[in-house]
Amino acid sequence: MERHEWVGPSNVRTLFSEQNHPNGDRSRIKDRAHKRARVGVLQSNALPEDGEVIRVALFDDVSFDINVLKTTVDQGVVLSHGRAEGVDRFPCLFAAYGEAVCGIMHWKDGRVFVTYPLSEGGQVIAEMDEKSPICDGVDATGDPDQGDVVDLDLNAAKQSASTMQSRSLHGEVPSVNSVIDIMVLYSAEAANAYGGDAGMRSMTMLHVGYANNVLINSGISARLRLVHYGPAPVHTQASSGAGELAWLASDQNVSALRTLHGADLVTEITTVSALAYCSGAFSIVNNYPSTFTHECGT
Repeated sequence: MERHEWVGPSNVRTLFSEQNHPNGDRSRIKDRAHKRARVGVLQSNALPEDGEVIRVALFDDVSFDINVLKTTVDQGVVLSHGRAEGVDRFPCLFAAYGEAVCGIMHWKDGRVFVTYPLSEGGQVIAEMDEKSPICDGVDATGDPDQGDVVDLDLNAAKQSASTMQSRSLHGEVPSVNSVIDIMVLYSAEAANAYGGDAGMRSMTMLHVGYANNVLINSGISARLRLVHYGPAPVHTQASSGAGELAWLASDQNVSALRTLHGADLVTEITTVSALAYCSGAFSIVNNYPSTFTHECGT
């Protein structure tokens, strides 16, 4: 696996500034997965090209530069892959469709930040709580378990990454030999919250791109392939994660879409909970790439 060295900034463009959105209201974005959050302003929705350096001013005490290593276009969405200054392995990934930008940023001290649009204006910028439970699994009786906690400990991750890099240098990382077809739907409530169809398209591509990045960095030969995305069949989103998951797994229209597109896994992006729920091939997730990745088994 190729090792990328940090390239110092020359012509730096600011993607986010410290300015808050005029309509920014912290109460709109309360989330148990956040350590802190604000409604900011996107300075430019034109994502950078390969080799460009962008600056993100996330909070008063958090500002850093990102070196963009690769930019691709998938289903009309621009995906920019990069690394924060001083970070060798952990990714920064942005997805943009039109003016809707979603992203996840790993910083050198192990903290993780996310950004996504709000339909009523502004860009949520949040620091994630690495100790927050990420999943309430549902057993055969429909009862939620105690939830899985994802610990984003930097030292443990560095050791794992170092091991995988050593394996890759000795040719031990297998080539892609397994493709998992996934269908991603989104509830009307999620679209209304996170920038409409454009926001959901960006969010979907960020989720899939981030999950595949995790697979690559872990030396796993499987990859996710998005075979279909779009609005979920018309329904009123349930008031609980378990209820929405039960609807997703039993709805005949969802089943027909799954058969039509040959999907192995079916995921729905919702606003039900900060936690995710899964059962078999079906899962409901929120707007965080790490949650989506977890529910896909990666």
